[in-house]
Amino acid sequence: INVPMAPSHAHATKNQRLRRFENQGLCVETETIVNDVPLADCFYIEDRLLIEARDDGGVSITIYFSVRFIKRTMFKTILENTTI
Repeated sequence: INVPMAPSHAHATKNQRLRRFENQGLCVETETIVNDVPLADCFYIEDRLLIEARDDGGVSITIYFSVRFIKRTMFKTILENTTI
């Protein structure tokens, strides 16, 4: 997050889950909770990495990313707009 009031670095906790779909691919789901930043108790970061087998023997990698809000905050729009 690139917010002027936020520190340049902070501690974070990641919880990851790996799922395998037989011969079709893998999914790595991650929830990242950032500590020591303003409003850290209002949101967490969720991302999903999909690795899928292609017919030509290669792989396809797709990444999804979102900010999940768990509390209301009047700064929601700012957080959403400044998230990389």
